[in-house]
Amino acid sequence: MTAEARGGKIFLGRVKAECGLVRGKGGWHRRSVLKEYQNVRQEPGRRRRWFEGEELELIVWETPVGGVEGFQLCYVARDGGGRALTWRPGAGFAHTRVDEGDASPLKNETPVLMPDGAVPWTELTALFSKAGAALETPLRELVLARLAARN
Repeated sequence: MTAEARGGKIFLGRVKAECGLVRGKGGWHRRSVLKEYQNVRQEPGRRRRWFEGEELELIVWETPVGGVEGFQLCYVARDGGGRALTWRPGAGFAHTRVDEGDASPLKNETPVLMPDGAVPWTELTALFSKAGAALETPLRELVLARLAARN
Protein backbone atom coordinates (compact mmCIF):
# COMPACT_ATOMS: atom_id res chain seq x y z
CA MET A 1 0.00 0.00 0.00
CA THR A 2 1.14 3.54 -0.62
CA ALA A 3 0.58 6.72 1.31
CA GLU A 4 -1.30 9.22 -0.72
CA ALA A 5 1.23 12.01 -0.44
CA ARG A 6 2.04 15.28 -2.11
CA GLY A 7 5.25 17.21 -1.71
CA GLY A 8 6.72 14.63 0.67
CA LYS A 9 4.04 14.91 3.35
CA ILE A 10 0.51 13.64 3.77
CA PHE A 11 -1.64 16.30 2.19
CA LEU A 12 -3.95 17.74 4.84
CA GLY A 13 -4.45 21.25 3.62
CA ARG A 14 -3.22 24.27 1.69
CA VAL A 15 -3.38 28.00 2.27
CA LYS A 16 -6.77 29.74 2.55
CA ALA A 17 -9.35 28.32 0.11
CA GLU A 18 -7.18 25.32 -0.63
CA CYS A 19 -6.81 24.22 3.00
CA GLY A 20 -10.46 23.71 3.82
CA LEU A 21 -11.37 27.35 4.23
CA VAL A 22 -14.27 28.72 2.26
CA ARG A 23 -15.36 32.32 1.96
CA GLY A 24 -18.77 33.05 3.38
CA LYS A 25 -20.67 35.61 5.40
CA GLY A 26 -18.25 37.19 7.85
CA GLY A 27 -15.07 35.95 6.17
CA TRP A 28 -13.29 32.61 5.99
CA HIS A 29 -14.81 29.48 7.53
CA ARG A 30 -13.70 25.86 7.77
CA ARG A 31 -15.14 23.43 5.20
CA SER A 32 -16.73 20.63 7.21
CA VAL A 33 -17.75 18.50 4.23
CA LEU A 34 -15.50 16.61 1.85
CA LYS A 35 -14.75 18.41 -1.41
CA GLU A 36 -13.67 16.37 -4.44
CA TYR A 37 -10.53 17.40 -6.25
CA GLN A 38 -10.58 17.40 -10.03
CA ASN A 39 -7.67 16.36 -12.26
CA VAL A 40 -6.26 13.82 -9.78
CA ARG A 41 -3.33 11.80 -11.13
CA GLN A 42 -4.73 8.46 -12.27
CA GLU A 43 -3.28 4.96 -12.16
CA PRO A 44 -3.57 2.56 -15.12
CA GLY A 45 -6.63 0.32 -15.01
CA ARG A 46 -8.52 2.17 -12.30
CA ARG A 47 -9.89 5.58 -11.42
CA ARG A 48 -8.78 7.44 -8.32
CA ARG A 49 -10.96 10.02 -6.62
CA TRP A 50 -9.65 12.34 -3.90
CA PHE A 51 -11.77 14.23 -1.38
CA GLU A 52 -10.57 16.66 1.29
CA GLY A 53 -12.26 18.18 4.31
CA GLU A 54 -11.25 19.98 7.47
CA GLU A 55 -10.15 16.93 9.45
CA LEU A 56 -10.28 14.08 6.99
CA GLU A 57 -9.30 13.01 3.50
CA LEU A 58 -10.85 10.19 1.49
CA ILE A 59 -9.13 8.52 -1.44
CA VAL A 60 -11.28 6.06 -3.42
CA TRP A 61 -10.05 3.58 -6.01
CA GLU A 62 -12.70 2.58 -8.55
CA THR A 63 -12.75 -0.07 -11.25
CA PRO A 64 -13.15 1.10 -14.87
CA VAL A 65 -16.90 0.37 -14.60
CA GLY A 66 -17.32 2.37 -11.37
CA GLY A 67 -17.18 -0.27 -8.65
CA VAL A 68 -15.18 0.57 -5.52
CA GLU A 69 -12.04 -1.52 -5.16
CA GLY A 70 -10.81 0.23 -2.03
CA PHE A 71 -10.63 3.44 -0.06
CA GLN A 72 -8.31 5.21 2.34
CA LEU A 73 -9.26 7.63 5.12
CA CYS A 74 -6.40 9.92 6.13
CA TYR A 75 -6.54 11.90 9.35
CA VAL A 76 -4.38 13.51 12.00
CA ALA A 77 -4.23 11.53 15.25
CA ARG A 78 -4.29 13.07 18.72
CA ASP A 79 -0.49 12.92 18.84
CA GLY A 80 -0.37 15.13 15.73
CA GLY A 81 0.88 12.38 13.42
CA GLY A 82 -0.73 11.41 10.14
CA ARG A 83 -2.67 8.14 10.01
CA ALA A 84 -4.27 6.19 7.18
CA LEU A 85 -7.02 3.61 7.44
CA THR A 86 -7.09 1.65 4.17
CA TRP A 87 -9.82 -0.82 3.17
CA ARG A 88 -9.62 -3.33 0.33
CA PRO A 89 -12.20 -6.05 -0.43
CA GLY A 90 -11.00 -9.43 0.75
CA ALA A 91 -8.21 -7.91 2.85
CA GLY A 92 -10.26 -5.69 5.15
CA PHE A 93 -8.64 -2.78 6.97
CA ALA A 94 -5.02 -1.81 7.50
CA HIS A 95 -4.32 0.97 10.01
CA THR A 96 -1.03 2.73 9.52
CA ARG A 97 0.89 5.78 10.65
CA VAL A 98 2.74 7.99 8.21
CA ASP A 99 6.48 7.94 8.81
CA GLU A 100 7.38 11.27 7.19
CA GLY A 101 11.01 10.31 6.59
CA ASP A 102 12.14 13.58 8.18
CA ALA A 103 14.07 12.17 11.17
CA SER A 104 17.20 14.07 10.18
CA PRO A 105 17.43 17.65 8.92
CA LEU A 106 20.27 16.47 6.69
CA LYS A 107 18.24 13.85 4.87
CA ASN A 108 14.69 13.89 3.50
CA GLU A 109 13.35 10.44 2.71
CA THR A 110 10.09 9.36 1.12
CA PRO A 111 7.13 9.04 3.52
CA VAL A 112 6.00 5.46 4.08
CA LEU A 113 3.11 3.79 5.87
CA MET A 114 4.08 1.81 8.97
CA PRO A 115 1.77 -0.47 11.00
CA ASP A 116 -0.02 1.39 13.79
CA GLY A 117 -1.98 0.53 16.90
CA ALA A 118 -5.67 0.60 17.67
CA VAL A 119 -8.10 2.23 15.28
CA PRO A 120 -10.25 5.01 16.81
CA TRP A 121 -13.39 3.53 15.20
CA THR A 122 -15.95 5.70 16.99
CA GLU A 123 -14.05 8.93 16.31
CA LEU A 124 -13.37 8.09 12.65
CA THR A 125 -16.98 7.05 12.05
CA ALA A 126 -18.21 10.32 13.57
CA LEU A 127 -15.71 12.35 11.50
CA PHE A 128 -16.73 10.60 8.29
CA SER A 129 -20.47 10.83 9.05
CA LYS A 130 -20.14 14.60 9.33
CA ALA A 131 -17.65 15.19 6.52
CA GLY A 132 -19.17 12.67 4.11
CA ALA A 133 -22.74 13.96 4.37
CA ALA A 134 -22.64 15.49 0.88
CA LEU A 135 -21.05 12.50 -0.89
CA GLU A 136 -23.14 10.47 -3.29
CA THR A 137 -25.26 8.03 -1.28
CA PRO A 138 -23.77 4.71 -2.52
CA LEU A 139 -20.20 5.78 -1.71
CA ARG A 140 -21.12 7.26 1.67
CA GLU A 141 -23.09 4.15 2.63
CA LEU A 142 -20.27 1.82 1.55
CA VAL A 143 -17.70 3.61 3.70
CA LEU A 144 -20.07 3.80 6.69
CA ALA A 145 -20.96 0.10 6.32
CA ARG A 146 -17.28 -0.91 6.23
CA LEU A 147 -16.51 1.26 9.27
CA ALA A 148 -19.46 -0.24 11.15
CA ALA A 149 -18.47 -3.81 10.25
CA ARG A 150 -14.78 -3.09 10.93
CA ASN A 151 -13.71 -5.45 8.16
